[in-house]
Order: sequence, then C-alpha cells, then structure tokens
Amino acid sequence: MPSSTPLSNAIPLTPTEYAFVTAPMILHGHGGWEESVPSWIRGELPRARLEYLRSGGNRRLACGLDVTAYLMTASLEAPLGEWTDIYLHVALNAVCTYGQGFTSMLDETWVCEAEAPLSEYQQMLLDDLRGKIRSAQIRHAKTKRRIKAS
Repeated sequence: MPSSTPLSNAIPLTPTEYAFVTAPMILHGHGGWEESVPSWIRGELPRARLEYLRSGGNRRLACGLDVTAYLMTASLEAPLGEWTDIYLHVALNAVCTYGQGFTSMLDETWVCEAEAPLSEYQQMLLDDLRGKIRSAQIRHAKTKRRIKAS
C-alpha cells in the first residue's frame, strides 16, 4: 500500500528527481501498517531517495530506506525466512546512515553485520524487490495523477 512522502526541504530538483523523491512509500500487505513505520524513516525518505539518485543509483530501483520500510512491515505479518539477513542488512545500513541517535545503541557486532556483503543470491533477491517496489511506486503515482485530473 502506498503512503505519502512529504518533501521537508526545498531543494532544486529535476523532474525525474522530483518524481522519484515524492513517490509514495510502498508497504507490505493490504494496509494498516502506515502507523508502524517510524517517523524518522518517513522524515529521512526524501533525502535518502535524492542521495541515492544523485550518487548514481538506478532510478528503476527503490532506495535502501524504501526497502527497509517495506520489509519492516512484512516482518509484522509473518516471519521473513530467507529475507531475514537481507532485512537486517538494509535496516542496519539505514540506521547507520539516517537514524541519528540510534547508532550509539548498536553493538559493534551489528555494525559489522551491516557492512558484510550479501551473497549473490541475496543481492539478486534484493535487487528484484527494489525493482518491484519502484514499479509499485510508479503505478500508484500514475493512479494518483489520474484521480487528480478527473
């Protein structure tokens, strides 16, 4: 389910960047998890998306913080199974990058886990999910524009 993502700072953006940064947040399931996503993720998402794009990220793939929000809500519905290590990897990277105030609570072991590379198979799963999340963002943004136009 999509959730709106406000832009907190007025930064000059290209049309492509604007569409990417303002895309809806895609959460797992059929709704109801919007309130479960921490406010710091919502607040940092526009910046994370813009930094991802401006650092050469593929605009056809969602950024890591988008994946963190999606997998966080997925973990509330059922055990993640093979996605557990992927979730820990993206979530720890998100906390280390955007979660000011949280990094001091992380044990060195957790930080090392975030720095450990994913296996080739896990990276393939992650990239596939990033593509699916981005496709859903584009689909929901188009639907929203059609509704506004009518």
